[in-house]
Amino acid sequence: ANRRSSRACRRGGSAGGGDAMDVTILPGCKLSRDQKDVMIKLFQYVASHPSYANGETIGRRSNPPLLPADAPRLFRACGRPLRKEEELAIIENIPEEGLDFKQFCNLFEKYYHEQPPAGEAELSAALTAMDITGQGAVDPSVLVQFLSTFGDGLPAEDVELVVGSLHRDALGKVSCSELASILVRGPVGLQTPAPS
Repeated sequence: ANRRSSRACRRGGSAGGGDAMDVTILPGCKLSRDQKDVMIKLFQYVASHPSYANGETIGRRSNPPLLPADAPRLFRACGRPLRKEEELAIIENIPEEGLDFKQFCNLFEKYYHEQPPAGEAELSAALTAMDITGQGAVDPSVLVQFLSTFGDGLPAEDVELVVGSLHRDALGKVSCSELASILVRGPVGLQTPAPS
């Protein structure tokens, strides 16, 4: 079982380009050595180029720590978006003297696995952005492409099942808010209550 879970964890990856990357950590897994090898370069850059240096020449220190105010910047550079309240909590929980790379990795893993799923309003807004007419509805073919490629992507049969079950308007389009509700709370009749 250990060999299998170790292999599954290795599938979580990072695809980096330029100054940012997208770190993926599968459920129950930790950062891999390959991910850390790439992340340490970003860590060193952000730590040695803080958003405010307080007159100190950080670049001359051999292993500068990551200062609290710069941790959110490094989270985003590693592909983990933060809500404002998460950003503030991270800054408040980092000692004033900062973090070393190992401490940052532990913090990143903790917050990565606590990443909240998109809420219904956020998902509806994202879907509505694909609606070029501004009517709050999109063509099913656009949804098929979106659901097949968004995040980890849904298998083709699941995409067909979801899109096929949606109500279409007179023009054959699907309501963005209805789809967001189904994706967040489940099919009509089996929906979990919306969070208050």
